[in-house]
Amino acid sequence: MLSLVKWALFFCALGAFCAGSVICLIKLVRVRCCALPHWKATRSGMAWAALAFLVFALVVQVIVTVCALRQNPGAGLEDALGQFFGGIDAPHYISLARYGYQNEWNETITEQHLRIVFFPLFPWLLRMLNAWGVLPWYVLGCAVQLPLFAGCGAGLYALAVQNYGQRAGVCACAWALVFPGAFFFALPMTESLFLLLCISFFLALEHRHPWLAGVLGMLCALTRSPGALLCGAAAVWVWQTVRTQRMRLSAAYTAPVLGPVLGLLGYLALNKAVFGEWFRFSKYQYEHWGQKLGFFANTVLYHMQIMEQWWQEGQWLNAVCISLAAVACILYATGLLCMAARKLHVHHLAFGLAYVAFTMGATWLLSAPRYLAGCFVLPCAAAVCLQRRPWALRCALMVLAVAAAALFVVYLRHGPVY
Repeated sequence: MLSLVKWALFFCALGAFCAGSVICLIKLVRVRCCALPHWKATRSGMAWAALAFLVFALVVQVIVTVCALRQNPGAGLEDALGQFFGGIDAPHYISLARYGYQNEWNETITEQHLRIVFFPLFPWLLRMLNAWGVLPWYVLGCAVQLPLFAGCGAGLYALAVQNYGQRAGVCACAWALVFPGAFFFALPMTESLFLLLCISFFLALEHRHPWLAGVLGMLCALTRSPGALLCGAAAVWVWQTVRTQRMRLSAAYTAPVLGPVLGLLGYLALNKAVFGEWFRFSKYQYEHWGQKLGFFANTVLYHMQIMEQWWQEGQWLNAVCISLAAVACILYATGLLCMAARKLHVHHLAFGLAYVAFTMGATWLLSAPRYLAGCFVLPCAAAVCLQRRPWALRCALMVLAVAAAALFVVYLRHGPVY
């Protein structure tokens, strides 16, 4: 019975993704109006969105701080946060900010060479803000998330409004805040920085600022590996613009396409400089985390199998928070993109499909909710599908909010949420 369900979910995810991809290809072939700003986001609307995101991050950080101090009585705030964040990637970024990248033959910190698998921009930002090391690193890592995530709110609202309308901006922001895994934006990790740079890239591109878009794309690709996918989104936008407006774009529009590629090459050059090998990170990813590129639909198969095994062993939290969450996220993302494919602009749709396939295709996927929280296309897709169905939108937001609260509680209790 489980085998039948497993394969049924496999084909559901694959079918939804293929349907969305076909619509994306049709949009690329057909001559349609390219994505220009149709509406203008008001400054007051952007300010309210930024404030909502800021308050959300602040509330999360207050709760985390209280839990960290209670779980580590007698410890100072910095030490308590260091102990509390021990189960996620935050200590790796803090270690990189403090000690930099080191190779395995000349390292002063144990296993510091493994940190090459983490992209450099966020630790570089922390290092720049704390060059003399006088500020507590974990406190600083949390503090910088507040303006970054507030900027995400303003940017997401502006992007959704100018492309899909005023109501879509509000819906997209609400969806992003209640999505399970959104609390990671308040923690000392790369999520807020990546989302802000990604949204800013699309805003700069759509407002015809190619050089700025190129720089933002390069920085985004230095923050997380999916940032390199922005080159494809830029190429799609340029293709549509040239075809629909019957105009030649200047050579400056190669910058948004090449910028993300240069960012990825910069990360590979970092591998070369530290280890003498361009792809040393991939070796460590596979040897120590079991991670390499795979097929996203296969993730459904192996997580269903692992979920059954964990359930039989009594590891119910692992089964639900890792395996069931991963399967649900893949079905949610592929299904939502399929439903919204006709209404999304083609460069948004192309980026969303590529992002889902890339991030959900990891051969050992532990952090599906966190990864999908960083894809701005999904809140926009939900907005265009549900903005004229208020009851369906409210019900969906309530379900997501309950799931997000449950996941956050499990995380606070140091459960299997990564």
